[in-house]
Amino acid sequence: MAQQRVGEIKKFYSDLIGYVVINVILFIIDFLTSPGEWWFYWVALIWGVLIIGHAVRVFAFGGISSKKWEENKIKEIMDKEIEEYNEYIVNLFHKPKNWGKPPENEISVSQSIRLFLLFGYLIKNRDFFKNIESF
Repeated sequence: MAQQRVGEIKKFYSDLIGYVVINVILFIIDFLTSPGEWWFYWVALIWGVLIIGHAVRVFAFGGISSKKWEENKIKEIMDKEIEEYNEYIVNLFHKPKNWGKPPENEISVSQSIRLFLLFGYLIKNRDFFKNIESF
């Protein structure tokens, strides 16, 4: 990881040196061949924009392309999904605010799902029934 980052920085500086050297050579050629008509600045301008983009990618957003950033982002998304799932499960077993009186002799789908999950949990954890007598 550190070697890759150093390699990216080294590549940027070698590109920057190449940019400066080539543009100085182009300026000299332009000055000697056609002093009244400047064309070298077009190359310097376009290549300069690309060099700036390279610098931004390496120094400002260098961490985004790294493997560590990718692993951290995956962990962040997974933690968020787990938190949402846990919140859903907790809310599933809490009495909703709008329950009030159930309709006559009917049970809603959400109530039946809650009961199904509750009974499944109780059956899976049979020790719960053993501890009831201690209340």
